[in-house]
Parts: sequence; C-alpha cells; structure tokens
Amino acid sequence: MLRSELPSRRRPLLHRTVMATLWWSPVWAPLALSVQLAVRGLEPARRERDRLSAEVPVVGERYRKSHAKVEQLEASATAWQDPVFQERARRVRSADGANTRPR
Repeated sequence: MLRSELPSRRRPLLHRTVMATLWWSPVWAPLALSVQLAVRGLEPARRERDRLSAEVPVVGERYRKSHAKVEQLEASATAWQDPVFQERARRVRSADGANTRPR
C-alpha cells in the first residue's frame, strides 16, 4: 500500500495538525486580528501616528536643506561644464597664486 493511500487516521499527528492549521487559516487569521483589536484596541496605531506626526517638521526641514544642497551642487556641476567658467576659474586661481608669492 502506498503512503498516499493510508487512511487519514493512520497519518502522523504532526502532518494532520499542519494540514488542519493551513486548512483553517482563512478563519483563524482574521479571528486573531479581531482578538488583538479587542484586547489592545487601536492604541499602538494611534501612538505610532502621533510619533510620526511629531517627526513631520523635522523631516520636512531636513528635506528642504538637502534639496537646497542638491540644487547648489547641480548648479556648480553645470557651471564647471561651461568652458568660459573654467577659463575664468583658471585665471582667478593663477591671479591668486601671483598675489601670494613671496617677494
């Protein structure tokens, strides 16, 4: 007799337990969520919402600062791609070098 042909009462207890748990999971999963809501309520979610709401100004300020820095760096990168700017920067560096030489 093949193993699959064994009557269900002769199958190992662990196998039957796992199969029953999986079979009934559409029932017990929402039930577990309902029990959690009944016991703990929505308080953890409210606390998290309040914590995140308090962080909004901090994150917004950090975003504005980083966005301004990105714009500044993009403008600098664009300027350094311009040959006229490169030549002017070279002249300024060479003029500064000429003024700082020891006499």
